[in-house]
Amino acid sequence: MTDGNGRRRVSAGPAHSVRNAVTDTERAFSLGPDRINWSENGQTQSIRYADISAINLITYAGAGATIAQATIETRDGGAIKIRSHHYKGLARFENRRATYGAFMRELCRRVAEAAPDAKFTQGNTLFMLMWAGAALLMITLAIFVVVIATRTGDLPLMAIFIILVGGPIAIREVLKGGRKAFDPRDPPAKLL
Repeated sequence: MTDGNGRRRVSAGPAHSVRNAVTDTERAFSLGPDRINWSENGQTQSIRYADISAINLITYAGAGATIAQATIETRDGGAIKIRSHHYKGLARFENRRATYGAFMRELCRRVAEAAPDAKFTQGNTLFMLMWAGAALLMITLAIFVVVIATRTGDLPLMAIFIILVGGPIAIREVLKGGRKAFDPRDPPAKLL
């Protein structure tokens, strides 16, 4: 995944800089003529577009916002994640979707040209199944609320709150569905 020849890289497209999480450092990504480049802690690395085997785009509910994330897989089994929101500190994120969207749109186009057999997908089947499980738990909780209310006359307000807040989120995530292909020349705007 690294470019060991030490040649100077020239940015030829959109750039995006992000720190994914508390355990990560900031990475500055750029698109070169034939590769994606990034620098982190003074180290520069790259992946040739032709060496990318798959790009998967997802969104998920984050701290006060919907966060977009790309997982880029290489033919040698490596993977990197790029997120739309920059981690600034405990529960503090900066929305960088403008640069993320432009960067990912152009990256998908370049990879499609250089690696026609690369897979471009959106969504996550395991994530969707997890939310389906959460939806089932909320249905079970709703049944318990009805049973408790009819037998005791009490309304468990915390359970009702959980259902009212979590139910729509779970349903929305389930309705996104599992992993599906998308056209790399026109990635879904909602994922950028």
